[in-house]
Amino acid sequence: MARKKDDLKAYIEAKRKSDEGFDRAWQYRLIIRRLIRRRVELNLTQQAIASALCVSRARIGEIETGHKVVGADRLLAYAAALGIELVPTVSGPPALKGASRRRARSSILNDQAQSVAEQRARYGTRQKKNR
Repeated sequence: MARKKDDLKAYIEAKRKSDEGFDRAWQYRLIIRRLIRRRVELNLTQQAIASALCVSRARIGEIETGHKVVGADRLLAYAAALGIELVPTVSGPPALKGASRRRARSSILNDQAQSVAEQRARYGTRQKKNR
């Protein structure tokens, strides 16, 4: 099994060096994997991220599985929702620069609460009648 892994790593490295499109796709996938890992570390759901980005949960799922490729602006927004900053590097994939777990999570929850408050102010609230 170790040999198969080594063969795969060698193939990927050779492919990255010879095919710029493959390299860009590989870099993109690494960024997505790091964003997913950070979301899971923060115990956030796809729905929480979707709400912060004003997209559907299904769209976040498509992005995370690779079925939907998004531009740099959406990736930066996704990273910002997690409280991290994408920093380009000269060699290798962009590094993720993280904020503290508590600060990132509270930032997302505060944004969601603010969004709900704005919607209530705009459209009014419907109170349930207690019977």
